[in-house]
Amino acid sequence: MDTQPLKPCLLMLHGFLGCGSDWDTLTPELEPHFRLLTPDLPGHGMTPLDVQFDDRAESQLGGNGSSPFDKVCLVLLDWLDKHDVTEFHLLGYSLGGRLALHLAHMAPSRLLSLNLESCHPGLVSGGDKTERLAADSRWAEQLASKPLPAFLDVWYRQGVFAHLDDDARQALVARRSGQHKEANRQALVQMYLATSLANQDDLRAVPAALPCPVNLYVGEWDHKFTGLANQWQQHQSGIHLFTIQGAGHNCHAEQPGRFAHSLLQGIFHHSSMGQSHV
Repeated sequence: MDTQPLKPCLLMLHGFLGCGSDWDTLTPELEPHFRLLTPDLPGHGMTPLDVQFDDRAESQLGGNGSSPFDKVCLVLLDWLDKHDVTEFHLLGYSLGGRLALHLAHMAPSRLLSLNLESCHPGLVSGGDKTERLAADSRWAEQLASKPLPAFLDVWYRQGVFAHLDDDARQALVARRSGQHKEANRQALVQMYLATSLANQDDLRAVPAALPCPVNLYVGEWDHKFTGLANQWQQHQSGIHLFTIQGAGHNCHAEQPGRFAHSLLQGIFHHSSMGQSHV
């Protein structure tokens, strides 16, 4: 008879253009502590979750359709139920972090901890949302029309990835190009538009309402999200902020050892709130 205690589950949500296997670099550090769950988000990877979006309602501000974030979260909760998961730790990176915020808002009693890497809490003003939707629509047009490597090369030249040199960027483009099926391209475009930051609620107040630890993780070279995280922490009690040294936007890929150490510290040693630099 197996007398070993069951490991808690850790649901890990990757970012836009990623897939579940992005988390593999953390497996050696995390698998001794957790049952790792790494689904491919809709439109992503080789085995994407299936979500049907209403293009008209969800690609325009003020649409009358159901929230696209809620739709994805309901599919994730159903996926967890099929894997016999009731309670879980939750980790999300970038887009995955924004989905994790919505999931925490939808099912707070199921969370053991909330961990957000390079995550935007949501836009506040209608003007900012209108501007963001216009920008995301332009990106979506490029994603739909360009060969994927060409799109990725432009995507990874954005300011948030400015710390990447040419070799690192080309390696990332090559890896991402091999992670997606061409047959899923339209689903990827739909997912991008549906989960635009313009369509996201302002969720900066969610952490204060949760009965579990909440941790933010940012890279020291990611000035935009470091600023967002500092502002968020200042206005929300109980958030622990970790700054990952030697990393930009994608902390877990650029510094997997430091990120895993911070994640374990945030989940298991959260009694001392404040800021940590790892």
